[in-house]
Amino acid sequence: MHSPFLPAINDTQPWISAPSTLIHMNKDFNIRINVKNNSIAKSFFIIEDNTGPLCFFPITAEIILTFNGNIAVFHFTRYENVILQFSFEPFILELLVSHFGKSSILFNDENDRFRAENISFLRKIKPSHPFKPSSSTIENGISTILNPVMFFLKAKDIWESWIRSNNTQFYHTIVPLKFSFLTWNVAGKCPDKEILSDISKAFSIPSSSTDIIIMMHGQILSKAQKDHFMMIRLIWCITNV
Repeated sequence: MHSPFLPAINDTQPWISAPSTLIHMNKDFNIRINVKNNSIAKSFFIIEDNTGPLCFFPITAEIILTFNGNIAVFHFTRYENVILQFSFEPFILELLVSHFGKSSILFNDENDRFRAENISFLRKIKPSHPFKPSSSTIENGISTILNPVMFFLKAKDIWESWIRSNNTQFYHTIVPLKFSFLTWNVAGKCPDKEILSDISKAFSIPSSSTDIIIMMHGQILSKAQKDHFMMIRLIWCITNV
Protein backbone atom coordinates (compact mmCIF):
# COMPACT_ATOMS: atom_id res chain seq x y z
CA MET A 1 0.00 0.00 0.00
CA HIS A 2 1.39 3.38 -1.02
CA SER A 3 1.42 5.91 1.80
CA PRO A 4 0.87 9.60 0.99
CA PHE A 5 3.22 10.45 3.87
CA LEU A 6 6.35 8.76 2.49
CA PRO A 7 7.73 11.77 0.53
CA ALA A 8 7.39 13.97 3.62
CA ILE A 9 8.91 11.31 5.87
CA ASN A 10 11.83 10.84 3.49
CA ASP A 11 12.46 14.58 3.74
CA THR A 12 12.99 14.29 7.51
CA GLN A 13 15.41 12.42 9.76
CA PRO A 14 14.57 9.73 12.37
CA TRP A 15 14.91 10.87 15.98
CA ILE A 16 12.84 8.65 18.30
CA SER A 17 11.27 5.28 17.50
CA ALA A 18 9.58 2.97 19.98
CA PRO A 19 6.91 0.27 20.20
CA SER A 20 3.70 1.10 22.02
CA THR A 21 0.21 -0.24 22.64
CA LEU A 22 -2.99 1.69 21.96
CA ILE A 23 -4.87 1.08 25.20
CA HIS A 24 -8.52 0.93 24.14
CA MET A 25 -7.81 -1.32 21.14
CA ASN A 26 -5.03 -3.34 22.80
CA LYS A 27 -3.21 -3.04 19.49
CA ASP A 28 0.49 -2.58 18.94
CA PHE A 29 1.83 0.35 16.97
CA ASN A 30 5.21 1.95 16.49
CA ILE A 31 5.55 5.59 17.48
CA ARG A 32 8.13 7.73 15.74
CA ILE A 33 9.34 11.29 15.95
CA ASN A 34 11.21 12.63 12.94
CA VAL A 35 12.95 15.98 12.68
CA LYS A 36 13.49 18.23 9.68
CA ASN A 37 16.91 19.70 8.89
CA ASN A 38 18.34 17.86 11.91
CA SER A 39 16.53 20.23 14.28
CA ILE A 40 13.89 19.59 16.95
CA ALA A 41 12.42 22.98 16.07
CA LYS A 42 10.49 21.14 13.35
CA SER A 43 9.39 17.74 14.60
CA PHE A 44 6.77 15.34 13.34
CA PHE A 45 4.73 12.70 15.16
CA ILE A 46 4.21 9.45 13.23
CA ILE A 47 2.12 6.39 14.10
CA GLU A 48 2.78 3.27 12.04
CA ASP A 49 1.98 -0.43 11.90
CA ASN A 50 3.27 -3.26 9.74
CA THR A 51 1.66 -1.66 6.68
CA GLY A 52 3.66 1.55 7.08
CA PRO A 53 3.03 5.11 8.33
CA LEU A 54 -0.59 5.94 9.13
CA CYS A 55 -0.30 9.66 9.92
CA PHE A 56 2.14 12.57 9.93
CA PHE A 57 1.44 15.32 12.48
CA PRO A 58 3.59 18.40 13.01
CA ILE A 59 4.34 18.59 16.74
CA THR A 60 2.79 21.90 17.72
CA ALA A 61 0.66 23.21 20.57
CA GLU A 62 -2.31 21.58 18.79
CA ILE A 63 -1.25 18.24 20.28
CA ILE A 64 -1.16 18.16 24.07
CA LEU A 65 0.80 15.33 25.66
CA THR A 66 0.04 14.40 29.26
CA PHE A 67 0.96 11.24 31.12
CA ASN A 68 -0.19 8.91 33.86
CA GLY A 69 2.31 6.29 35.00
CA ASN A 70 3.65 4.63 31.87
CA ILE A 71 0.70 5.81 29.78
CA ALA A 72 0.97 8.77 27.41
CA VAL A 73 -2.23 10.64 26.63
CA PHE A 74 -2.27 12.51 23.32
CA HIS A 75 -5.00 15.13 23.00
CA PHE A 76 -5.39 16.29 19.39
CA THR A 77 -7.15 19.53 20.22
CA ARG A 78 -7.73 20.80 16.66
CA TYR A 79 -8.29 17.36 15.22
CA GLU A 80 -11.86 16.94 16.47
CA ASN A 81 -10.56 16.71 20.04
CA VAL A 82 -9.60 13.06 19.69
CA ILE A 83 -7.79 11.62 22.71
CA LEU A 84 -5.60 8.51 22.46
CA GLN A 85 -3.78 6.61 25.18
CA PHE A 86 -0.59 4.67 24.47
CA SER A 87 1.54 2.66 26.88
CA PHE A 88 5.34 2.90 26.70
CA GLU A 89 8.46 1.77 28.47
CA PRO A 90 9.19 4.40 31.17
CA PHE A 91 12.38 5.82 29.63
CA ILE A 92 10.70 6.14 26.22
CA LEU A 93 7.81 8.01 27.80
CA GLU A 94 10.27 10.35 29.48
CA LEU A 95 11.92 11.00 26.11
CA LEU A 96 8.54 11.81 24.54
CA VAL A 97 7.52 14.09 27.41
CA SER A 98 10.83 15.92 27.19
CA HIS A 99 10.66 16.26 23.42
CA PHE A 100 7.06 17.47 23.29
CA GLY A 101 7.78 19.95 26.07
CA LYS A 102 10.39 21.63 23.87
CA SER A 103 9.27 21.04 20.31
CA SER A 104 5.62 21.98 20.75
CA ILE A 105 6.60 25.59 21.53
CA LEU A 106 9.33 25.81 18.87
CA PHE A 107 7.30 24.77 15.83
CA ASN A 108 5.62 27.97 14.63
CA ASP A 109 4.29 26.70 11.29
CA GLU A 110 0.73 25.56 11.98
CA ASN A 111 0.09 24.50 8.40
CA ASP A 112 -0.56 20.75 8.44
CA ARG A 113 -0.39 19.62 4.82
CA PHE A 114 -1.92 16.26 5.79
CA ARG A 115 -4.70 17.54 8.04
CA ALA A 116 -7.46 15.74 6.11
CA GLU A 117 -5.56 12.43 6.12
CA ASN A 118 -4.66 12.80 9.80
CA ILE A 119 -8.26 13.47 10.81
CA SER A 120 -9.43 10.50 8.74
CA PHE A 121 -6.93 8.25 10.53
CA LEU A 122 -7.94 9.50 13.98
CA ARG A 123 -11.61 8.84 13.22
CA LYS A 124 -10.78 5.20 12.48
CA ILE A 125 -8.92 4.49 15.72
CA LYS A 126 -10.50 6.84 18.27
CA PRO A 127 -12.39 5.31 21.22
CA SER A 128 -16.11 4.85 20.73
CA HIS A 129 -16.78 6.66 24.00
CA PRO A 130 -14.87 9.89 24.66
CA PHE A 131 -13.08 10.10 28.00
CA LYS A 132 -11.24 12.67 30.04
CA PRO A 133 -8.22 11.00 31.64
CA SER A 134 -6.61 12.10 34.90
CA SER A 135 -3.06 12.95 33.91
CA SER A 136 -0.08 15.13 34.69
CA THR A 137 0.27 18.12 32.41
CA ILE A 138 3.61 19.00 30.87
CA GLU A 139 4.77 22.55 31.42
CA ASN A 140 5.90 24.44 28.34
CA GLY A 141 9.59 24.02 27.78
CA ILE A 142 10.03 21.25 30.35
CA SER A 143 12.86 18.86 29.60
CA THR A 144 14.40 15.98 31.51
CA ILE A 145 16.19 13.76 29.02
CA LEU A 146 17.37 16.39 26.56
CA ASN A 147 17.70 14.10 23.55
CA PRO A 148 17.77 10.42 22.65
CA VAL A 149 21.37 10.23 21.42
CA MET A 150 22.20 7.77 24.19
CA PHE A 151 19.54 5.32 23.02
CA PHE A 152 19.27 5.56 19.23
CA LEU A 153 22.27 5.37 16.90
CA LYS A 154 20.50 7.28 14.12
CA ALA A 155 19.68 10.12 16.51
CA LYS A 156 23.32 10.21 17.59
CA ASP A 157 24.45 10.48 13.96
CA ILE A 158 22.00 13.35 13.38
CA TRP A 159 23.18 15.14 16.53
CA GLU A 160 26.85 14.79 15.58
CA SER A 161 26.16 16.05 12.06
CA TRP A 162 24.24 19.06 13.41
CA ILE A 163 27.00 19.92 15.91
CA ARG A 164 29.71 19.74 13.26
CA SER A 165 27.82 21.68 10.61
CA ASN A 166 27.05 24.52 13.01
CA ASN A 167 30.44 24.74 14.72
CA THR A 168 33.02 23.98 12.02
CA GLN A 169 33.35 27.67 11.24
CA PHE A 170 34.66 28.31 14.75
CA TYR A 171 37.67 25.97 14.68
CA HIS A 172 40.44 24.97 12.28
CA THR A 173 41.86 21.80 13.81
CA ILE A 174 40.08 18.89 15.44
CA VAL A 175 41.75 18.05 18.75
CA PRO A 176 40.33 14.97 20.51
CA LEU A 177 39.87 15.34 24.26
CA LYS A 178 39.31 12.63 26.84
CA PHE A 179 36.71 13.26 29.54
CA SER A 180 36.23 11.29 32.75
CA PHE A 181 32.95 11.58 34.66
CA LEU A 182 33.18 10.43 38.28
CA THR A 183 30.61 10.30 41.06
CA TRP A 184 31.19 10.27 44.80
CA ASN A 185 28.33 9.80 47.24
CA VAL A 186 29.65 11.27 50.49
CA ALA A 187 26.54 10.34 52.52
CA GLY A 188 26.45 13.74 54.19
CA LYS A 189 29.87 13.32 55.81
CA CYS A 190 32.84 15.66 55.80
CA PRO A 191 36.05 14.39 54.16
CA ASP A 192 38.89 13.12 56.35
CA LYS A 193 42.58 12.37 55.81
CA GLU A 194 42.03 8.61 55.50
CA ILE A 195 40.19 8.90 52.21
CA LEU A 196 42.62 11.42 50.73
CA SER A 197 44.86 8.76 49.21
CA ASP A 198 41.90 6.75 47.90
CA ILE A 199 40.15 9.63 46.19
CA SER A 200 43.43 10.94 44.77
CA LYS A 201 43.62 7.76 42.68
CA ALA A 202 40.84 9.19 40.58
CA PHE A 203 43.33 11.81 39.43
CA SER A 204 46.09 9.33 38.64
CA ILE A 205 46.32 6.20 36.46
CA PRO A 206 44.18 5.43 34.49
CA SER A 207 42.54 8.82 34.82
CA SER A 208 45.88 10.59 34.51
CA SER A 209 45.56 10.48 30.72
CA THR A 210 42.26 12.33 30.96
CA ASP A 211 42.23 15.93 29.76
CA ILE A 212 39.15 16.95 31.75
CA ILE A 213 37.81 15.29 34.91
CA ILE A 214 34.30 16.05 36.12
CA MET A 215 33.52 14.84 39.63
CA MET A 216 29.96 14.93 40.91
CA HIS A 217 29.37 14.77 44.67
CA GLY A 218 26.14 13.42 46.07
CA GLN A 219 24.42 14.06 49.41
CA ILE A 220 26.69 16.91 50.51
CA LEU A 221 25.34 18.83 53.48
CA SER A 222 25.63 22.60 53.13
CA LYS A 223 28.05 22.83 56.06
CA ALA A 224 30.43 20.36 54.36
CA GLN A 225 30.53 21.98 50.92
CA LYS A 226 33.58 24.12 51.69
CA ASP A 227 35.47 21.14 53.15
CA HIS A 228 34.86 19.04 50.02
CA PHE A 229 35.88 21.88 47.74
CA MET A 230 39.11 22.46 49.63
CA MET A 231 39.92 18.74 49.61
CA ILE A 232 39.51 18.49 45.84
CA ARG A 233 41.82 21.49 45.42
CA LEU A 234 44.36 19.78 47.68
CA ILE A 235 44.19 16.54 45.67
CA TRP A 236 44.59 18.45 42.43
CA CYS A 237 47.68 20.25 43.78
CA ILE A 238 49.26 17.01 45.02
CA THR A 239 48.71 15.13 41.75
CA ASN A 240 49.95 18.01 39.60
CA VAL A 241 53.23 18.68 41.37
